[in-house]
Amino acid sequence: MTRSLIRTLACSMFILAPISAAAALSGSDSYAGQPDYVPGEVLVVPSAVPSAQALNGMGMQIAVEHRGRARFMRLKVGAGQSVDEAVAVLANEPWVAKAQPNYIYRAAAPVLLPNDPDFSKYWGLHNTGQLVNGVTGSADADIDAPEAWDRVTNCASVVVAVIDSGVDYNHPDLAANIWVNTGDNITNGIDDDGNGYIDDSRGWDFIQMDNDPMDFHSHGSHVAGTVGAVGNNAIGGTGVCWSVQLMPVRALGTLGRGTTAELTAAIDYAVANGANVINMSLGGTGGFTGDIIDTAIASARAAGILVVAAAGNTGTNNDASPFYPASYNRDNIISVAATDQDDSLAWFSNFGITSVDVAASGVNIYSTVPPDRTVISSEDFEAGAPGWTYETRNNITDLIIANTVAVTTEDSFSPTHSLTDRPGGNYFDNRSYRAWSSPYDFTGFDGLLLRFMLKLDSEFPVDELFVEGSLNGATWTALPLDDPGLTGSFPAWTQIEADMQGADGALAASLRFRMETDGSVVGDGFHIDDVEVTRPGTAYVGTEYRYFQGTSMVSPHVAGLAALIWAAEPGLTYAQVRSRILGNGDLLASLAGLTATGRRINAQMSMALDAPTGLLLAALPSNARFAQVSLTWTDNAISEDAYLVQRSSGAGFATIATVAADTVAYVDSAAPAGTTVSYRVVAQARDGRTLSSGIQIIATSAALGGSSPVPPGGCLIPAGERLPWLTLVFLLLLAGIGQAGRRRQ
Repeated sequence: MTRSLIRTLACSMFILAPISAAAALSGSDSYAGQPDYVPGEVLVVPSAVPSAQALNGMGMQIAVEHRGRARFMRLKVGAGQSVDEAVAVLANEPWVAKAQPNYIYRAAAPVLLPNDPDFSKYWGLHNTGQLVNGVTGSADADIDAPEAWDRVTNCASVVVAVIDSGVDYNHPDLAANIWVNTGDNITNGIDDDGNGYIDDSRGWDFIQMDNDPMDFHSHGSHVAGTVGAVGNNAIGGTGVCWSVQLMPVRALGTLGRGTTAELTAAIDYAVANGANVINMSLGGTGGFTGDIIDTAIASARAAGILVVAAAGNTGTNNDASPFYPASYNRDNIISVAATDQDDSLAWFSNFGITSVDVAASGVNIYSTVPPDRTVISSEDFEAGAPGWTYETRNNITDLIIANTVAVTTEDSFSPTHSLTDRPGGNYFDNRSYRAWSSPYDFTGFDGLLLRFMLKLDSEFPVDELFVEGSLNGATWTALPLDDPGLTGSFPAWTQIEADMQGADGALAASLRFRMETDGSVVGDGFHIDDVEVTRPGTAYVGTEYRYFQGTSMVSPHVAGLAALIWAAEPGLTYAQVRSRILGNGDLLASLAGLTATGRRINAQMSMALDAPTGLLLAALPSNARFAQVSLTWTDNAISEDAYLVQRSSGAGFATIATVAADTVAYVDSAAPAGTTVSYRVVAQARDGRTLSSGIQIIATSAALGGSSPVPPGGCLIPAGERLPWLTLVFLLLLAGIGQAGRRRQ
């Protein structure tokens, strides 16, 4: 079948780093080599309502109580009590069904590559061996999306929840595909549909707990674009689905980090609001079978929802070191590894022959991102940093001593000045070096992010630089960092990012750098330069696309394929869609022994199978022992792996030949002579699905004598015979039909 769709198109993860110690969160109970979780908090699934007296007796209090399908409480632990101690205490309480830390999950730093908005850059969808971002791939090392688009491009009946850092719902290539909750009004301040979320007409933000799931990070928008950037609209690129309902559910913050509580609530929201597919391009090493996220995914399973999760990007074996949520043992999860432009396992991709299901394109993936961020305040220390205040304190007495914090020319990122703890020498023992800004007015600003350049030489892990914010100049709070902790050695200038969303809309917010030293080893200390406070950009100029790579980029390929399948066959169950995806990919030697299927997904082969029609039979001259029958049929399928030619002489059908996909003719040269014979042609998919043509019957002529039999599949003219000229014409026409039937080159 020739493609009926004219594609006139003009035409990433962020690497999911292993979660390290939560040194970025002052006072965290976790440490190097252990899962990262929120300090001072535990999550509890109650089996009964606890009394205030019981909680007070343990020094705990309820911070948040989530009453959705996945019910849980977020408890603040008592002073001096560790998370591990609190979990142990709660586990013995009769009203507690489950207690666990509030683990942190994050999408780590992106690999940003040059952009060029052209469909030829979308090698993961259609790879012709073209040059993409400086890399020449191998032809057909792709998911065969155009071939699947022959079947369907419109997935508007399918809802894909993107649980991520939010989605830029204003992006010109995404806006038309954003899910709309028609049961709620965005402006009336009322929970019209009674789902527990006020004015959630386009999703929900579980980081700031409001109805604005805008992406302040870019990860979620890139993921959403791979699932369903609007196709065939002459703007940018296209997703796997040309039209689809993308549900933005923000559970990762400005730095691409979220927690168990936020992810669980996000899953619960997607389940409650009609998602068919949940994409989770994120992960962490914290978690266990039966924990709160696992229970939420089980709830999604009960609702018939498929969950697609990134396998992770540490290049490790998930069978030995689980990576959640991909490693939960649920049959509604598809765990996805990454392949490159040559169909090899990507260098960063996790794997696992029992815990990773399948692979998809994950290197040099081009997709949608929000506009570049806008700098609203900057300091390069070239003019002596007016408005900044410096102070040095003795850590033992907490008294101010002679200040050494100053602007210096001894090193800088942008010539010629930087801020340091002590110019010209090492810092001292037992000191607190501080520098803070005068208040900023952030009225009307949202999604604030701090960026600065840093060099650091300090004793690991005890001499540490902290980045803090204050709304009153007196109380300072540590800002979440993209780095696990600013301690040790940063010998080269490194850009550091910190989440400043706590200051969104503030009239007077200040920023402080504070370095604490102990009583032993000293070093050169810190040099800080080019301090910038940024906000999301708002102007679209047509360049809002980037290359990212990582298993975060493979998950949306699979989620988009699930949407395509469901759009074509809405009656399928999640288990059938999952089986369709896993059973019909391309077997790759590079994946053998590394994933459960050894396959990279194939969209064409995963689509619905169509039965051949129009089966015609024609008798050809018999040979010495057999009759010959010509079969022709109409090839309706796009997803067949082969055709089975079957014959019956009255004792059931048997396969007499297996011919290649796209074939439309066959000559049976070993048909029983002088009898009535039945034929049918069966389309067969890679996963074993079959659909049969109708049955046709023909009376064969008697066999001739004196000549050897012709093996099946041939067409031999018996010696001494001439074919009638009409038969020659028929055979020539038959050959022409076979060539014309080729539709996919």
